[in-house]
Amino acid sequence: MTELYQQRPGIETATLQTDAVLFDETTNRFCVLNSTGSFIWSKLETPTSVAGLAHAIVNNFRNVTIDTALKDVESTLEQLESLTLAVPAGQEGLNHA
Repeated sequence: MTELYQQRPGIETATLQTDAVLFDETTNRFCVLNSTGSFIWSKLETPTSVAGLAHAIVNNFRNVTIDTALKDVESTLEQLESLTLAVPAGQEGLNHA
């Protein structure tokens, strides 16, 4: 079974052209995402797989290979998970304080 990821509820998002700023009220931390990270974040509004995110990047960004997209998605998800901004689908209710 393919693991799905999603945004953790309660994260405020502000877009700045192609970038995004995330604010986690529970930790009082901000996170700035570049255009790729912002794109991935927007796709995580609904549960999505790593492969699904990578294919979306290939379809929306010029000259990006699937291998590069997979590496970018995995790296971005790892960072978002470490900050508890993104979570595996079904775990959005975990205590993140």
